[in-house]
Amino acid sequence: EVEVRASLVETVSKIVTNIWPDALVQPFGSYATGLYLPSSDIDLVVLGAGPETKQEQVAALKRIASALRAAEWQADDLEVIANAKVPIVKFRHADSGLDVDICLESRDGLLSSAL
Repeated sequence: EVEVRASLVETVSKIVTNIWPDALVQPFGSYATGLYLPSSDIDLVVLGAGPETKQEQVAALKRIASALRAAEWQADDLEVIANAKVPIVKFRHADSGLDVDICLESRDGLLSSAL
């Protein structure tokens, strides 16, 4: 399971860097701390993609969602949640059943994981 999660993070990172070559994809939350359960999702933040306003972030998340739809593997239940305090794109990786949430430029989760 550790390898599946790491591989999924790497795959999402490649998709994101195809859109923004200088972006960095960082896990946070329970996966980053190693305190996850088998049913836990993977929380990722994209840093360096550039969007600053909420409107720009939602547009960028829609680009990520489009790239995930075009991926060689299937992303189920894919949706952009634009009206959340922190907008995210979320999906379920069909092969592993793992849920993934992706946000942009939000360092709060990274700071919490570092504590």
